[in-house]
Amino acid sequence: MTDPHARHAPTPAEYGAAMDEWGWPRQFHGLVGYLADELSRPPAACAPEAARSWACRLAARLACEYRGDHLYIPKGDALDRLIRDARVHADYQVAPSADTVKAIALREGLTPIHTYRIIAAQRKLARRGGPAVAGAGEANA
Repeated sequence: MTDPHARHAPTPAEYGAAMDEWGWPRQFHGLVGYLADELSRPPAACAPEAARSWACRLAARLACEYRGDHLYIPKGDALDRLIRDARVHADYQVAPSADTVKAIALREGLTPIHTYRIIAAQRKLARRGGPAVAGAGEANA
């Protein structure tokens, strides 16, 4: 006697149909396209074949890292601040000095104190093993 509440394991055909309904293959293909387009522009300026290859690797890495989870990407000002904060931290890492902080602050329209706060928040996040971008609100006061 079979259990009517037992979960039915989908066949490959059923799984493929469900994936088509969910749109994941289409979304993955779109993500690869966006990444390849970005990689083919300066400063990377990869050849189209290399850009597509790298885009597939990057998209697969994101898929493996975030599989099963929703990846929240903020929009508008919050996204702009996250990108700015990552850029500030990366630029500071190249030549960490007070002069670098002043130059970054001037370029980004920030005060040196705010720039140091951004760097500290990014550094704290890096120590926790997170991505190179601090969460919204950590250094965006």
